[in-house]
Amino acid sequence: MLTASVFSYMGSDDLVSYVAQVRTFPILSEEEERRLAENWYRRGSVADAHRLVTSHLRLVVKIAMGFKSYGLPIMELIMEGNIGLMQAVKRFNPDLGFRLATYAVWWIKASIKDYILRSWSCIRVRRRQAQKKLFFSLRKIKKRLLGCGTSMTKQEIKAIAEECATSEEEVERMDRFFANRDVSLNEQVQGEGSVELQDLVPSLLPSQEVMYLADEESAIKKSMFDSALSTLDDRHRDIFTRRRLQERPDTLEKLSEEYGVSKERVRQIELQALCKIKSFIEANRVNVGCNVYLVEKNRDWSIYTAVQEGQRFCYLLSFPVKHGDGEPRGDAAIMVTRVSDVFDEVSVTFGIKYGNKPVVLTVDQKKSYSVSIIDDQVAWAENADIDSALIDAFKRGLSMSAVGYAEDGRKIESVYSLRGFSKSYERMKKVCGGGN
Repeated sequence: MLTASVFSYMGSDDLVSYVAQVRTFPILSEEEERRLAENWYRRGSVADAHRLVTSHLRLVVKIAMGFKSYGLPIMELIMEGNIGLMQAVKRFNPDLGFRLATYAVWWIKASIKDYILRSWSCIRVRRRQAQKKLFFSLRKIKKRLLGCGTSMTKQEIKAIAEECATSEEEVERMDRFFANRDVSLNEQVQGEGSVELQDLVPSLLPSQEVMYLADEESAIKKSMFDSALSTLDDRHRDIFTRRRLQERPDTLEKLSEEYGVSKERVRQIELQALCKIKSFIEANRVNVGCNVYLVEKNRDWSIYTAVQEGQRFCYLLSFPVKHGDGEPRGDAAIMVTRVSDVFDEVSVTFGIKYGNKPVVLTVDQKKSYSVSIIDDQVAWAENADIDSALIDAFKRGLSMSAVGYAEDGRKIESVYSLRGFSKSYERMKKVCGGGN
């Protein structure tokens, strides 16, 4: 009841309003204070305890103001001080002959200091008396010794350590602790509108564009290697696979017994297969080699160009926002490839693996399109008509749902917002020219 009656006046964060409310409570005379304290101490009168607390609330405000330089909310300091005041009233013995304010000031300060030690930093300050004294005295002592200066000499560090009954290392550590105050990542950057500090922290992870292009390059390399492997006859392919591609390669002895040839002949077949694969890749490297350049980049899309065998390509990467996963960017990327300024190809990369069944894309809850899965995460349109229809749907639609099935038969359904696709597609046409 006592706690509720005190904190009922703390409903507003308006400090001025709270101070005005506190001033409405009368200051008690010494005789009246003694009478109320004796009623509470001997008979447990909560009403009298309440009057003792409310009459000293302005004392809490005054003491809390002395700690405002620590950068914590002043109303929080006042509330903690009120807790200390109530503890003082609860333990006050009027028979000892001194006023309640004289006794309560120590409880109020102790409660506020304990709160500051808990809340000032995410790094806990040691609670030993020497460390607590150093924490609350260091800045005052530095100001007295150094004036406006900030750097301490060895002699000054030694003097402070002696005054606070602690070590010189502890003084230096506490000084660094004050100099490097915690900063919230949600703190807004001055002059940058709604930009927060966390928005300016560089990510150590590669961007979506880099990951997408890396996946594309990996898919091209894998496709070329599979093509090279398919040019070998069965015996060369089997020996090369078992000698070079297995985690634990088979021995020459095992393969020689299986094929009925010498171990030296198995080694020769392995090397012949390796040479054929290298020759195939070298001969066909020109077919995949190209330089890709970033032309334009936006929050929701990027445009790249490339030249390969005299043919110009444009790539549009549009990043829809996935709903319901807590991530701001989602895990899908729509890629439109414009070939020779004539026709477009559409593919969609997902951040999850599907089985072999096609994924069904539904744009804006209207027409559905069946798109075949290639390499687990990439869905390709089946023909030019589907490509064109999908692009038109993406340009008109505000959302896209993707429904497919995992390898274990489990249904996977994701919903995305199509943010800025129409604008990005028009930009790609303007940059690359041609097409509809």
